[in-house]
Amino acid sequence: MKKLFVISILIVSMQVAVAQKIDTIYYDANWKGVPVKTLASFMRIAYLPGDAQLGTAKDFYITGELQSEGLIPVYIDKNDDKKSKFKGHVVSYYKSGKKQSEGFRNDSCQIEGAATFYYENGNTKEVDVYQKGECQEATCYNENGVKLSMNKGIFKNGKIDDGVQTEYYENGIKKSETTVMNGQSEGECTHYFENGLRKDKGTTKNGKWDGAYYQFNVDGSYCILEYTDGIPKNNFYMVHINGTRSKMKFNTKQ
Repeated sequence: MKKLFVISILIVSMQVAVAQKIDTIYYDANWKGVPVKTLASFMRIAYLPGDAQLGTAKDFYITGELQSEGLIPVYIDKNDDKKSKFKGHVVSYYKSGKKQSEGFRNDSCQIEGAATFYYENGNTKEVDVYQKGECQEATCYNENGVKLSMNKGIFKNGKIDDGVQTEYYENGIKKSETTVMNGQSEGECTHYFENGLRKDKGTTKNGKWDGAYYQFNVDGSYCILEYTDGIPKNNFYMVHINGTRSKMKFNTKQ
């Protein structure tokens, strides 16, 4: 009876082994495939339940620490992991075991919803919001958790291409707000002092000031200049705190 039980266990184990194949893949520091462990920086363990569909996978640092989990591979490229496709909720880790990033890929292997990146101290580094693989919003923070920038719109190569770019000082006060088109400032642009008061404002074209430009002083006075393709006209107006205006001219003497 005991022998029969042992034989049954062996049969079940063999069936599991057949049904679930384990594949070990090695990658270098750039996630390019390498043939042996001695050349690798990362190791992937892929569990393959059958020929038609892949199962799950975990990545490890070559020194043994867990690098990522939750991977549901749709396609694994053993030569260049940038070409691999995954779906599901994926979490990556620093070597210390602290969470490095997390996000979700839909059934089309596109990033969907919030993708969050962390500093090793646990504070949020960046939160990117995606819709069907397209980034719609990106917010960055410093290691102390203070928001540094927020970009909303259309992104290209990881940078805002069309939309609004907002930056902040380390104290959390807004530093600037810029309209961006084709990767450069185009339209309204405003800068602020660290105390929150406006520093200047104007319109830009092709990344240069163009049109009316206002430069504010801390005492409440301000200058009105006129720019054309980034070049100011010689004359400008100084508006004093009492509301009076003085026509001024740039001093071009050396």
